[in-house]
Formats: sequence, C-alpha cells, structure tokens
Amino acid sequence: MTIFGPIITFVAMLGGMVTLYFALRRPIDQLDRKIDRVDGKIDRVDAKFEHKIDQLDKRFEHKFDQLNQKIDQLDKKFEHKFDQLDRKFERKFDQLDQKIDQKVDQLDQKIDQKVDQLDQKIDLHTNNLDQKIDQLDATSKQGADSLSHEFAEFRVAVTSLLARHDERLSALERRSPGLQLH
Repeated sequence: MTIFGPIITFVAMLGGMVTLYFALRRPIDQLDRKIDRVDGKIDRVDAKFEHKIDQLDKRFEHKFDQLNQKIDQLDKKFEHKFDQLDRKFERKFDQLDQKIDQKVDQLDQKIDQKVDQLDQKIDLHTNNLDQKIDQLDATSKQGADSLSHEFAEFRVAVTSLLARHDERLSALERRSPGLQLH
C-alpha cells in the first residue's frame, strides 16, 4: 500500500462528509427557517398574550376602582342614614323625656291640689268642731245629762273624723312616696 491510500480514503471520507453536509444542509436550513417562523409566531402569540393580560389587568383595575368607588358611596350613604337615624332617635327620646317631665309635673300639680283640698277640708272640719264645741258649751248649761250625751257624740265624731283624716293622709303618702304630710 502506498501512502496515498490513507489520504485517498481520507479525501473520500471528507468528500462523503461534504456531500452529506450539503445533503443535510438544505433540510437543516429549512428546519431552521421553520423554527424561526414558529419562534416568530410564539413571539407574536406571547406579545398578544402579554397585551391581553395588560388589557385584562387594566380592565380589572378599572372595575376594581369602580367597585371601590361604589363601596365608598354606599359607605357614605349608610353613614348618612345612620346619622339621620341617630338624630331621629335622639329627637324622639328628647320628646319622650319632655312628655314624661310634663306628666310628672302634672302629677305633682294634682297631688298639690289634692293636699290643698285636704287641708281645706281639715280646716272646715276643724271649724265645724269648734262650732260644735261652742254649741256644747252653750248647751252644757242646760243640763249635765244632755252635756255628757253630746260630749260622747262629739268625741265619737272627732275620733271618726281624725281616723278618716289619718287614713286619707296615709293613702296619699302611699301613692306619693316622696310626700311627707305628718
């Protein structure tokens, strides 16, 4: 064998490789172009996707802002309504308090009137008793029997009158615990 045998084999092998390279280069170039087109499509889809996400983000942000505004408006409306109700309840309670004060004042006036009437009745009965005592004195000269009889009636009348008077005063004090008449 000659020295050219391995060189020829090498050149033949090299030639086969070059042929194989050129034979595979076209499909590789086509595959590269297809990959580039797919990569471009992926980039466009990715850009569209990013654009859509940005639009959705803006839309959600806008809707969220609108929702927050509506919530704030509702909060203000509720706060206003609660304030109105609070003022209305305060007015009603003040009116009720005034009515209660008026009723208490009216009851105090009625009690005062009743006490005054009782005082007048006591004065009237005291005057009547004084008159009866005077009559008894005048009639005592007529006789001891008649005097003792009238005196007994007088004592019964006074005792009865005082008992009724004490009962009325006690009843009045029970109805008005703060009132002291004795």
